[in-house]
Amino acid sequence: MGMFDNIVCKYPLPLPEDIKGFHPCEFQTKDLDNDLDCYEIREDGTIWLRECEREYTDGNPNGKTFLEKFGIVKETKVWWTQVKLNKIINMYTYQHGEGQYDYRVEFAIDFVDGLVNKIELKLFEANDNAKRKKDFELHIEEIKKRKKFESKLFYKCVCKPYNKTLRFILRKINSFATILLTICYKIERKLTI
Repeated sequence: MGMFDNIVCKYPLPLPEDIKGFHPCEFQTKDLDNDLDCYEIREDGTIWLRECEREYTDGNPNGKTFLEKFGIVKETKVWWTQVKLNKIINMYTYQHGEGQYDYRVEFAIDFVDGLVNKIELKLFEANDNAKRKKDFELHIEEIKKRKKFESKLFYKCVCKPYNKTLRFILRKINSFATILLTICYKIERKLTI
């Protein structure tokens, strides 16, 4: 997937007449710095970048949890900076709707001197999400069945030790085969003319 930036658009967007319950929220783009930055297109058509100063606090080596030992980065100061863009950026979103539809929406926004010049709707799809929801419910049921099976005495006493033993043996065979392949490669390099 790679890196991207987030955009919140408060500027009016050219949506179709029947938006089928779609609510514009946060979009993504790969046409800016791709640093996971947050941008905002304001009502007046200007684009702003959220910037901040951060402070690192050392962790406690005697802490009980990993996060307590690791340390914390806190934002100490936040401000918005107006960005002067002269380019076209594409912003898109994929939303799993709670209602009847899932949405794929994409816009192309032309900026001139940091102001919105033109916005074009490139893609608006509202797809029925009944199959996705059904598949998700089946997946959750499979997870519940697996957890129920793993909680049984048969799994704990027979299956789990068997799986551990089998994994150990096969990983040792894999390690040996890797070493053998490395030795064969070195011998081949020395013997070839």
